[in-house]
Amino acid sequence: MNPDLRIIRAFANARRIEIIKKLQTSGSFTVTGLAREIGLSFRSTSKHLQRLDNANLLESSRQANAIWYRLRESLPDLAQAVLNHLR
Repeated sequence: MNPDLRIIRAFANARRIEIIKKLQTSGSFTVTGLAREIGLSFRSTSKHLQRLDNANLLESSRQANAIWYRLRESLPDLAQAVLNHLR
């Protein structure tokens, strides 16, 4: 799939935009922590994070048995343009 199309699809959901904004303002989260923060189930949050990761918007790191997600420092140009527009 075209990388730009993945980015467009990632931003085409209000919950994913909420997740992106939360990561942008608060930094790193585990799936569990993020799910609590935004009021979604673990499973839904995990699926949204997977879609964002597939669009190359996230970085992750493992600490013990938890995976921490954060926005990439260097986002694709299209993603950065959308984020700038949402501010």
